[in-house]
Amino acid sequence: MGKTDNKRKTNALAKHKDGVILPIADDLAKMPIDYADFIFELKIRISQERTKALLAANSALVMMYWEIGTSILAKQRESGWGAKIIDRMSADLKEEFLLELGQGFAFVGRQVHLEFSKEIFKNGEVE
Repeated sequence: MGKTDNKRKTNALAKHKDGVILPIADDLAKMPIDYADFIFELKIRISQERTKALLAANSALVMMYWEIGTSILAKQRESGWGAKIIDRMSADLKEEFLLELGQGFAFVGRQVHLEFSKEIFKNGEVE
């Protein structure tokens, strides 16, 4: 087998940094005629899949919050858990997940989870 030249073709605008060539995209006018349609379709697909992923994640989070609220309400009914236990649980969960998932995921809205569960789940059925 002969040696192959692994050097990437670069244009005059390419940046050279520490022995690495960082190519800069060629002018759009120099692309093949079907490039614009192809990249347009890719952009649409990426946008659609991102939206699907966000909707799926949001749906899963809503279900999780509902389940958390429902299980806390059950503990309050069955074991008489009060606000101090709920505050401790919130602090423990926040400590565990805050760094991993960011502040938006913190369990500071615990009362919202409880109220959400109370409202949508009455008499054992989702209303």
